[in-house]
Amino acid sequence: MTRNSKSYAKFLPNPASIRQEIVGLASISKKLDLAVAFIGPEWERLLGSYVGPIRVLCWLNHPATDPDAVRSIMMRKGSLVKQRTGLHTKVYLAPGVGAIVGSANLSYSALADRVGLPQCEAAVCVTDQTIVKKIGNWFDLLWNDMPRTKSISNADLARAKKERKKWPIQIVNTTNPIPPLPEPLPEAITDLAKQVQKMNLLEEFSEYHDQLSELIAKPKLNRSEISQLADSIASWTGHRAVYKTFEMQPPAAILHGLRTLLDEGRDIYDRLQEIREKSLLRGFHIPSMSLLLYWYRPDLYPPFNVKTKRFLKDFKMASPGMSASSPACYSTWLGFADLLWTRLQLPSVGHIDRIVSRYYDSLKHEDIE
Repeated sequence: MTRNSKSYAKFLPNPASIRQEIVGLASISKKLDLAVAFIGPEWERLLGSYVGPIRVLCWLNHPATDPDAVRSIMMRKGSLVKQRTGLHTKVYLAPGVGAIVGSANLSYSALADRVGLPQCEAAVCVTDQTIVKKIGNWFDLLWNDMPRTKSISNADLARAKKERKKWPIQIVNTTNPIPPLPEPLPEAITDLAKQVQKMNLLEEFSEYHDQLSELIAKPKLNRSEISQLADSIASWTGHRAVYKTFEMQPPAAILHGLRTLLDEGRDIYDRLQEIREKSLLRGFHIPSMSLLLYWYRPDLYPPFNVKTKRFLKDFKMASPGMSASSPACYSTWLGFADLLWTRLQLPSVGHIDRIVSRYYDSLKHEDIE
């Protein structure tokens, strides 16, 4: 989608197509207005690349809205968030560009393209500017409709969080249920969170991000570039020999695999599953692929590796369905990390890996299995 595209109305028949269109709108819009009833941590995975201003209107005191996720949007630079009880709309508006109107909330249950999808979602994307302007006028009326539309205070968030605990909220669209956070969180975790708050992950990983961006932009890869990528990964994992299988496969398959892995318009489960089914990155298991995801978007994809496993085990947060053994298990880890990120009020979910690494590095060498 571009600003010069011919006006159209496009039917979006499933979560995958809706999330792709949301990402597309955000990529070319100078501002966003969202009137979305229920919000979860999934918002950052969809809109983390967007740096412009956002106005968000939600139904805060409904148990389907995660107050921690709402707080995390409020903490984002350039965000204004209000609440409106009874709001049940799902409207994603990019003024002057287009709008998506449908059934999907900004949450896992609506937009995560996962195994065993229990919900059907659909929407329509429109770019006709007469209609887009009418939607913008409607949004402005809601936004300014006081007192039904109200600002959100810390007390409002606290009340919403207390009420939400009374309802059995289950995050769907995953093969494995995402386990709840321990109550309260261990003090050691909150202490570590304070230590990593000011880390700038995008700056820290800019060299790796640029390397991957250059690779997927090339029309084809040569063997030298593939070996350099294997060298980079081995510099983190310490196991250079295990990437020989990766280096020997056709460069076209590697390029296809990297482009698939780093396609942020698709749910991560869908991407990993396609890579596995088509053998696009042979020799790479999920710990290696999750590391590439982390390099490319350190704010969104905390990897799962031996450090993560030890961290979860020691803090009694491990779950049989949360690991690096399959796309579904890694998706479950990301869902859990999202909950932990919003609870700790970290700058991004990627900061969870910095907590994990600091904890792991603090252990005595002989205590590490």
